[in-house]
Amino acid sequence: VSNNVVDSCSGAGGNNVDLAGGIVAIGQGGAIITGNTILNTGRTSAGVDRDGFTSPVTAVTQSVAIRANGEDNIGGKVIITNNTINKSIGYGIKIYKNVPNLLIANNHIYEAENLALFFNLTDSADIKYQKIINNVIDVGTSDGGGITYIADTDNATGIDISGNTLIGLKATTTKYGFYTSAGFAGRFVGNEFRNWDTGVHFVNPESTYPINRTMDFRNNIVADCTLGLYLYSRLEDFCLPINTILSGNGTDWGGVGYILQTLSTYPVKIFYADSAPASGTWAVGDRAIRTPVAGQPIGWRCTVAGTPGTWVAEANL
Repeated sequence: VSNNVVDSCSGAGGNNVDLAGGIVAIGQGGAIITGNTILNTGRTSAGVDRDGFTSPVTAVTQSVAIRANGEDNIGGKVIITNNTINKSIGYGIKIYKNVPNLLIANNHIYEAENLALFFNLTDSADIKYQKIINNVIDVGTSDGGGITYIADTDNATGIDISGNTLIGLKATTTKYGFYTSAGFAGRFVGNEFRNWDTGVHFVNPESTYPINRTMDFRNNIVADCTLGLYLYSRLEDFCLPINTILSGNGTDWGGVGYILQTLSTYPVKIFYADSAPASGTWAVGDRAIRTPVAGQPIGWRCTVAGTPGTWVAEANL
């Protein structure tokens, strides 16, 4: 499906209550959706489209949708590239089922009023080889969200979220530049998140769904957000090591877990925390760095291995 203009479609009715207002691909084969311009599509959860018409079907629709009827996975490759999606009243792009070979790249999604890119993969397992790269998402004045990745699995591997630019609109309702509840392994590199309520939010507290230690998180910019990064997870498996820039945020860090923010794990663990660990097993040389406070320790170092071992304060700032 290429090089089309789709304007002012509010979405399917009948049994397909949540299908696209623009382009939808259904089935087990692959799909290529490229070079299209999709404008003014979708409707709200109350069934109202952009022209004010109220449908008897009250489900949010989207500009582009990928789904498979009655199956967990879509077998073929799906490519969604170089599309312009403007003023979607629902979702910009919604992926309903696992697509083991998915590329979403070089799309411009502007003013999606719900979410720009929504992965609703709660019935899927073994999610692999999905690339979301070099997209531009700008909510404009719509107060929408950026990328939300929902998947109840600890086996999301080979995921590549890189080179994306996401511009939000801080507002009274919490909106995320990026939100995931999936066990996540892969690349999260070179993205820019600006002006969100929360820039990047990893939430996966269940021990069976850890954020995998192999995630490559580097060279990201999180700026001008109310909260920059929020991490609620098995954070001993989270590595946040290289060149992440946090600038102009109301609060840079937030989270729950026995390591709040890990800067490195090899050969020793270095992480952010406001006090020396009171639990967990630690090795000699592990280091906790606190938020800078004049007259207080720069951090703490483990001098005797154990649970939690012996921790000694570093020099005061």
